[in-house]
Amino acid sequence: MGLNNVHHSFEHLPDPLETLIYVSNLLNRSGTCLIRIPTVSSYAWEYYGVNWVGLDAPRHLFVHSIESMNLLVEKANLYIFDMYYDSTGFQFWGSEIVSRGIPVIPTLYRTNPLAYLLSRHKIAKFTKKARELNIANSGDQVVIYLNKR
Repeated sequence: MGLNNVHHSFEHLPDPLETLIYVSNLLNRSGTCLIRIPTVSSYAWEYYGVNWVGLDAPRHLFVHSIESMNLLVEKANLYIFDMYYDSTGFQFWGSEIVSRGIPVIPTLYRTNPLAYLLSRHKIAKFTKKARELNIANSGDQVVIYLNKR
């Protein structure tokens, strides 16, 4: 199964600690677990608050901070050995849409973000800002690599 088939599922699970304990029991000492999630440890969350598109309520049951992930993985006998931010301009233009009370329709935004009346120039600025935030570890999506303690 490819990475695109398994990412961004952790935030949908009803018991993240139970899941991490299960993962810990499955991993051997050389095994790695990759988790890719939205995070409130981000500029977008601070800026947009409840209008941040990454909240995606009620589909996202939990949206973690880096601190909450550290606490969970420690309780599951795991540790974060690496992570990087991989957010996109969607954190901004999606949040702008949510702020306007317009529903975000995933199939539409993936194929035609301009359908939401955002200019190409504005979307390009959002993409550039996302790259800068990823470098500064402040993007709204993070890839976390876990190993067993």
